[in-house]
Parts: sequence; C-alpha cells; structure tokens
Amino acid sequence: MYLKEKLVKVLKIKNAVLAVYTILSLIVSVSWELYLVVRYWGDWFTIAHARATPDFIFWVIAGPVILLIIYISKEWIGDAYFYNSYFEGDLDGSVTDAELAEVLGRNPHMVAFQLRLFRILYMKNYRNAGGKTELASKTCTCECVNCGAVIEKNFPY
Repeated sequence: MYLKEKLVKVLKIKNAVLAVYTILSLIVSVSWELYLVVRYWGDWFTIAHARATPDFIFWVIAGPVILLIIYISKEWIGDAYFYNSYFEGDLDGSVTDAELAEVLGRNPHMVAFQLRLFRILYMKNYRNAGGKTELASKTCTCECVNCGAVIEKNFPY
C-alpha cells in the first residue's frame, strides 16, 4: 500500500539492464585496450592515440561509479520494502524516526532523510515531519450511539 509498485519494478529492471550493460562495456573496453598494449608493445604513442583509448578511460572511470549507484539503488529499494512492511504492521497510524532507527540500527537523521527521499522516489501515502511519520491508511471504526451503525473513518495524513 505504501510502495509505488510499478515504479519499483521499473527501477529494478533498470538496475539489472544497466548493470549488465556496464559490466559488458567494461569487459569489452578493458580487453580491447589490453589487445592494443600487447599488439603495440613499446609504441606508447599509438596506444595512447588509438580510437579505443578514450572509451577505455571513460569506462574505467564511469563503470565503477555506475555500479556503485546501482548498488545504492538496490539497497534503497530493499529499505523501502522494509519501511512498507513496517508501516503496514503498525497499528497506531504513526511511527517515530527514533523507533525505526532503533529497529534498523541506524541514525535517526538517516532514517528521516531516507523517508523524505523515499516519499519522492519509491513510496506514497505517508507524511514525515518533526521526527514522526504519519500513515494515511489507518482507519477507525465508530459506532453511532443512536442507531448502532458502524462507520469507518480514514485518517488523513
């Protein structure tokens, strides 16, 4: 209920495709540059000015950075799944950042940062402010004193 399911699935697929593309590009780039070094051993000018050298330099620098971003994205998606399950199991309709930080073993400021960021990226239907997360899905049942009818009321953020 709190996850943007379709978006999370798209982001998971994006991570997988980008990881495969990055790893293949790194392999091809490094192997081609190694071929150039072996083929033109001692002729460093030819190796340095070959058409493959700029791509090699790019992928040696950008490849690990892209893989690190993919890893962080994967970890954040896992955290979003945890927050989703924790919110769905909550009965009060509100959770404090300190409570989540204690469960996760993290700093409450990091939890608050993640909850604000995840509301934009991965999650919905809650509001995080003042060290407290208010959930939108909690309902309260009230019984009419006159007729006995049961009314369910959704709490807004």
